[in-house]
Amino acid sequence: MENKQSKWWLFSVLVISLLCMAACNMGGSNSGGNSGGNSGGGQNSVLTVDIGEDTDCSVALDLRFFDKTANLVWPADGELYVLNEPGQQQQFSLSCTTGHQVCYGASYYSNTDAPAYWGVGIDGTEGCATCCYTCADQTVNAPSLSCTVGPGAADRRGLKRRLAPSLKRLD
Repeated sequence: MENKQSKWWLFSVLVISLLCMAACNMGGSNSGGNSGGNSGGGQNSVLTVDIGEDTDCSVALDLRFFDKTANLVWPADGELYVLNEPGQQQQFSLSCTTGHQVCYGASYYSNTDAPAYWGVGIDGTEGCATCCYTCADQTVNAPSLSCTVGPGAADRRGLKRRLAPSLKRLD
């Protein structure tokens, strides 16, 4: 009888050890609403992005963050952060893989469905020169998003914001 108990105990310890090892190697999921979790065992950092809309904005702006290396989006599941306090900065803390580039994208949709955008845009497909930051334990200050300065500014004034049908606002 003692031999069966010893084998059962050894088997239990082995199974628990294997489960622990598997959970540790998977990396778990990142906090901050990431889609996809960690991309393969790299060290995680918390990148805090301080961003807001300029005082010249009369509409709320939709905001997302992208790590294209790891194929992550914040927030996940088709949701959006909302910047709706002109002149105020907001902080977004993102758990990301150290060394990866994290880019912001913001937008609002006009009455013609042609979105005005900042950074990489709300779907992450646009190009940008200065909207990406290296993931590390740090806080970065992104520029205030202006509604009357830059390309297409005339098209952005006076238009009512309309949400893209596939996205959900996080207020």
